[in-house]
Amino acid sequence: MKFLKALGVYLAADILCMFINITFAALQYPMFRMLCAVCTAGIMCVMTGNFALVSAAADAKTRRASGSGKSSGAAGAFCGILAVPALSWGTLLASMGGGSDFYRWYKIMNGAFLRVINFIEPDASSSELSTAEVMTMLPFAVIPAAVYLTVYIVKYSEK
Repeated sequence: MKFLKALGVYLAADILCMFINITFAALQYPMFRMLCAVCTAGIMCVMTGNFALVSAAADAKTRRASGSGKSSGAAGAFCGILAVPALSWGTLLASMGGGSDFYRWYKIMNGAFLRVINFIEPDASSSELSTAEVMTMLPFAVIPAAVYLTVYIVKYSEK
């Protein structure tokens, strides 16, 4: 169940980020591009961090009430936050060889980092990507899950 909630939080944040990206698409000034990139990445981090706070508080409450040391579904929520960006990055890496043109879908699926991804490679074709560019995009697949894990561990370990 937490997997689906986490996936929903990630998708809601991504949709909000895409809305902001589309809103600011007409503004081509570098300052606005940078502001949009920071805002969308911040939205993703804040929404996943908030979900981690709520999950950790609920798990800590369950732990205290039941007396067991196990958390309920933290791994599932972590996997839910990691699912979309990690799978999309893996598919992008596989599509580099040719055949499919997944890069345009990768941009849509990772709306929080769209401005930065466009800075790395502005073309929408997978054939234009180099291995170095795809490897540069790897941290963006891990950032939401790292934020979730960090916030969850800090909040869950509070007494």
